[in-house]
Amino acid sequence: ILFSNENGKLCAAAVVSALAAAMGSLAVRALRSDDASLQKTAEELRQMTDYMVFQIDEELRSREPYDKRRNDPAATRNDLDIALRVASDIPNEVVYIMCRCIELMKEVVDKGDELTACSALAAVHLSVAAIRCMQAELLSYAKIMDDDVFGYTIVREAELNLADHQELVDGLVEELTRRLTRAKK
Repeated sequence: ILFSNENGKLCAAAVVSALAAAMGSLAVRALRSDDASLQKTAEELRQMTDYMVFQIDEELRSREPYDKRRNDPAATRNDLDIALRVASDIPNEVVYIMCRCIELMKEVVDKGDELTACSALAAVHLSVAAIRCMQAELLSYAKIMDDDVFGYTIVREAELNLADHQELVDGLVEELTRRLTRAKK
């Protein structure tokens, strides 16, 4: 039922974001370390998981003003643009949070081993998947906005955030894949 409405992309991204943070938490727990910095990382990932679960409902609510106005014959283009601005807040927030999740995985990878690699790799891939999903959502909003500058800005912010983290993502994927790959005999 959660994914049966037209807001399925939003719901899916929040669920994937929560899973990314949860997989990061699993990676930290696999370390079984008393390292204080890792305890802070674990707590941030736990809070991130809880927050992203909360965001599932928030994303649906953020889209409600647009859904109402788009079916209202009295709504102006300005009314629709304002509603789309509200709806775009959460997708951009998901992008920022998932970029942070990727950064936290770097901390885990720096102190981790093969036991943490699987969960950390899943967290990185899920973070990127959520970001890509939100980029698609923002593109769909920008396409129908009259305010081209705002539409361009929300799309570009998400692109830049991922671009700023792409080298980190590539390095983490390479390192974690190496840790998980059996050495050739």
